[in-house]
Amino acid sequence: MEDSETGAVVGTGPARSAASKTARPSMTAIAAWSLLIWTVLSDWLLYRSAGYAGPAVFFAMTPAFFLLPLRRKSKTSPLRLAPGFCCLLILGVATRLVVLGNAWVFVSGIVCTFAVALASSHVFPWALETVSMFVRAPLDGVICFCSHRLPSISGGTAVSFGSSRTANWLLPLAITGVFGGVFVLANPDLVQWVSARFTETIDWTWQWVGQLSAWEIPFCILSLIVGAGLLYPVYGKMRIGGEDNTENDRVTAEAPLYVPIRNTLFCLVLLFTIYLVFEFWTLWKRDFPDGFYYAGYAHQGAAWLTVALALATGLLSVIFSGATLNDHRIKVLKTLAWSWSALNFLLAIAVYNRLSIYVGYNGLTPMRIAGYFGITAVVAGFSLVVVKVAKCRGFWWLLRTQLTALLLTVVLFALFPVDFVAHQYNASRIKAGYLHPSVMIAVKPMDDLGYLTILDLVDCEDVTIREGVRAMIAERQVMIEAETQNRPWHWTRFQAETDRLYEKMSERETTWARYRANPALREAIRSRFERYAMRWY
Repeated sequence: MEDSETGAVVGTGPARSAASKTARPSMTAIAAWSLLIWTVLSDWLLYRSAGYAGPAVFFAMTPAFFLLPLRRKSKTSPLRLAPGFCCLLILGVATRLVVLGNAWVFVSGIVCTFAVALASSHVFPWALETVSMFVRAPLDGVICFCSHRLPSISGGTAVSFGSSRTANWLLPLAITGVFGGVFVLANPDLVQWVSARFTETIDWTWQWVGQLSAWEIPFCILSLIVGAGLLYPVYGKMRIGGEDNTENDRVTAEAPLYVPIRNTLFCLVLLFTIYLVFEFWTLWKRDFPDGFYYAGYAHQGAAWLTVALALATGLLSVIFSGATLNDHRIKVLKTLAWSWSALNFLLAIAVYNRLSIYVGYNGLTPMRIAGYFGITAVVAGFSLVVVKVAKCRGFWWLLRTQLTALLLTVVLFALFPVDFVAHQYNASRIKAGYLHPSVMIAVKPMDDLGYLTILDLVDCEDVTIREGVRAMIAERQVMIEAETQNRPWHWTRFQAETDRLYEKMSERETTWARYRANPALREAIRSRFERYAMRWY
């Protein structure tokens, strides 16, 4: 039988039916090129990168791999906003890696890459599904290559070259290349320039191939498989966990534990009210005497109040589940729940206040900022429980949203300039004449963003703090110079804030020149600074 469109002879009957069943769909040309570029860039910018600037460029480019080849915009909300939000998040990761990267930000970039791939596949990137892509993506990649074939170059063996889609770009390219070559040969200087560039390209290619390591080829194969799995997700689209019943599926019935639950909520409202009055009466905006146990009240106490808030989150979730949601008297329970929820938010304010007391005493640290993020994550989790109660949502909705909020908090903390914020606060308090936060500068490690904030303390009025900071900065400058000398420069090592810090150090290095030249003196001054500041620990 002859095909009416191509003129090719095709099979008929059972043979044609069997062939149509075994034929594999062809991968689109855009997807194939995307996977090739993905693999090359992952090798160049991840495997061969000498620092965090390479991964920054890679992560900044990844949204294009998933949003362009196969995807169309979703009309479903909130899916419609998910790809854009994930792209903003991954651009934030890329920016942070260029400014001053670390391993946590790099891992966050991987997580955000998986989230972008899911969102572009019209799957909401919940935390469980996003994290599970570490396992699912390689499996999906294998399935992709088993179920797809590469795009045909000629569009089919029975199709003539003249009618091929390949001819649309190959014929103009070939003819243009012929005439371009003639024009090059007509100009001796141009021939010499093209020959030199061609030689450089060949040399660079041989150098690239000569640097191949034993693990590089397996890495590229894995990268290709993972990229295919993210582009064509199968298991990746599967939702983890069950579906919750809707309100229309519920049958009204009396909950057997209605009365105990009602009485429990009433008692909790009364207990929280009494405690919060005591809390704010004793600890809100008051001057604390000498010997006040800051660590006990503001550190351990805040931790226990956070535990209380987390327990309240779990208890409220358990109360409003199962048979309780079907009870016709649920409005009474919701009224008590709203009262208790308001008190829980006041409890969260009390935790923030206790952390602020500790910070006000001897300064900010990365762990205290982590504490602020932690209590904020707990508050977000409790807020989701309140939404669950208000909307009568089920267990799986709550689990997905809370884990996603937790994962988002972790990623945002990784992107947050922790040392910059902490030591900017500490330095400003010291310059204002309150010296207690100097202990956090003396004993806590800091990154280059932190060093930028303490540069002004080299002129501090307190001689011990001034000399101690000068010794610290001198030591960091020596370390930067040693790192530069010991490792050959490569653009992927670029870190914007490290360069800016060294530039500022070079402008004022005469201030701490004696510490640069004398390591023993530098160590002695640093030790004296630490002993001096430990009185405020």
